[in-house]
Amino acid sequence: MPVLKIHIDQRFDDAVRERGQTLIETLSAVLVGGLAADPAKCQILLLPGAMVSPAYPLYVDLQFRANSRRGSAQIDATLARIAGILEAQFHCAIRLRAFALDESMLFALDHSPEVPQ
Repeated sequence: MPVLKIHIDQRFDDAVRERGQTLIETLSAVLVGGLAADPAKCQILLLPGAMVSPAYPLYVDLQFRANSRRGSAQIDATLARIAGILEAQFHCAIRLRAFALDESMLFALDHSPEVPQ
């Protein structure tokens, strides 16, 4: 946590293939700086879609654990930085949403399969 999901219209598939890893690294640095996130816990997903929205070919969903360091000013600034990075890469309109999750209502499991000996 935080989790940044970016739904990207298929017209940008080539750009994502070419620059996806650099984009992930850049966005990870934004999450670390803007949300004081642990780099090892940042999750960024670039998700292709047939048509996200005619008006907004990119849809961004940011989920993060609520805490005192993540007020509206920090979230607004982080969303603005994400928007700027994505606009520079894709030159299109972007819809961004952020959701603070209450720690007491967050349930998680990191599963790793057992490796046979």
